[in-house]
Amino acid sequence: MRKPLILAAALALTLAACSDDEDPTSDESPVSETEAVEEDDSEADDAGNGEEDAAAEDGVPEPGGEEGVETPDPDPESEVIEDDEGAMLPDPGELTDAWPSDLPLPDHPSAEVVMSTSFSEPDAEILDALVSVDISFDEVQAYLDSLAEAGIDVEVTDDRTDMEPASLFVDISGDNWDGLISVVDVEVVSLAYAITIPN
Repeated sequence: MRKPLILAAALALTLAACSDDEDPTSDESPVSETEAVEEDDSEADDAGNGEEDAAAEDGVPEPGGEEGVETPDPDPESEVIEDDEGAMLPDPGELTDAWPSDLPLPDHPSAEVVMSTSFSEPDAEILDALVSVDISFDEVQAYLDSLAEAGIDVEVTDDRTDMEPASLFVDISGDNWDGLISVVDVEVVSLAYAITIPN
């Protein structure tokens, strides 16, 4: 009777050994807490690198980089642009010194010089000015009439005062200069002067 018992015990041990070999988890070593933390840190670094790559692809500069530094615009009152042919001198708030003395601005308290520049070329001085003034087109016409009375040649080349926005284009010429005035009414009237003074 012992032999069957011994065989049964040996069979049971064999089956147990086979069961341990087939267990998928038997060969996996347990993960330590240190390894788990390192794996989490690695995943976090990968995610951060992915965000930086996406920002670079979108053209967003990284903080602290040279592209992220904002350079303030230069003060227009102090800016001087020079080249081989002359210089442009922005003078916002007042007319340039080269402005013709026989070409006055509209005589109205609201008249304001928004921008005035001069550009020197070998054969001429180019002047530009933008003036805003709170007047009607009837008053603009009165201003043009006053220029004509002062001896300035005034010719309206395009009258669009019946359109929206109302506008008027005028050729003018005076003593050793000529130019044009573009008048547009957008909330307030703006007069853009372009004057050429031959050297």
